[in-house]
Amino acid sequence: MLHTFEHVIWDWNGTLLDDVALSVEIINEMLDERDLPQIVREVYQQLFEFPVEAYYRRLGFDFDEEPFAILASQYIETYNRRVRECELHVGVLDILSGIARQGIPQSVLSSHKHSFLVQELQQHRLFDRFESVQGIDNHYAAGKLEVGRAMLDRLAIDPSRSVLIGDTIHDLEVARELGVSCILISNGHYARIRLDSAHDWVLDSLQELEIEAADTMELRW
Repeated sequence: MLHTFEHVIWDWNGTLLDDVALSVEIINEMLDERDLPQIVREVYQQLFEFPVEAYYRRLGFDFDEEPFAILASQYIETYNRRVRECELHVGVLDILSGIARQGIPQSVLSSHKHSFLVQELQQHRLFDRFESVQGIDNHYAAGKLEVGRAMLDRLAIDPSRSVLIGDTIHDLEVARELGVSCILISNGHYARIRLDSAHDWVLDSLQELEIEAADTMELRW
């Protein structure tokens, strides 16, 4: 499957990094502080969306009482303090190594702030595995498309021969705008039913991708 592509572009949060449980815990702490109903993981995966302002509104946060910027800052400060608690999804190292053995370059394109993205990749000893690592310059998960275009231009990547692997419909939208193929993984920030409603190439986990990549390598050998 992946042998048909010349470049694999990875999302980070929810796709390679398993940070959904942490995201749910932090948002529940914020909801509890404001006497708002808490949510479980399954509800989170149904409600989370981009732009994140809409997600906060759906949870009941009142921007007239507290501006979104203040809420977002509280969330990201807590997240950055605790993100070291998060592990990679099962199979990440094997799939990255398998793709590398096929000689296919890999990059990371994330809505995470760039400086924090670099730190987290370095923590997990992944930074040097990628040809390019690109986050954004703000906390509000805005601008992924723009930095993605810049990355494609800088690396002279042929979009028609590339694939973006992510976990949200936003990743799909970015991929379509960039002109690259897209594979969505459903154990991240979006529920499978939402991904299936938008796209026909959805896997339950990276381990499925790993199996397919291994099959591909066997065929090439």
